[in-house]
Amino acid sequence: MHTPEMYRSLVASADIAVAVLLNVDTYDVEFMPLQPRPFPESTVLALEVEWSPRHLCFVGVMAWTDGSTHTQLEPLPEAVVTKLNRAFNAYLSAFCAETTPAN
Repeated sequence: MHTPEMYRSLVASADIAVAVLLNVDTYDVEFMPLQPRPFPESTVLALEVEWSPRHLCFVGVMAWTDGSTHTQLEPLPEAVVTKLNRAFNAYLSAFCAETTPAN
């Protein structure tokens, strides 16, 4: 079991980090930004209204640090972890595309 301190430590050391919200029955997933630009608390509270009917639960943190992915996830089937890694890689690609100036 991961502790809140373990999650905070990973986020603090990350270049990019997200909280992973997952419905383990439907594999519906949402990444909530934690680093470098976390959502304001008011945005998170507003989004909880959307997330509640989707039965999303916090299952951990995924981060990009020193050129590689690091995770602190609750125990999940390997197939789910593989899909989360693919989804996080797509998130990173989109995030980097948004933050890279066009030539």
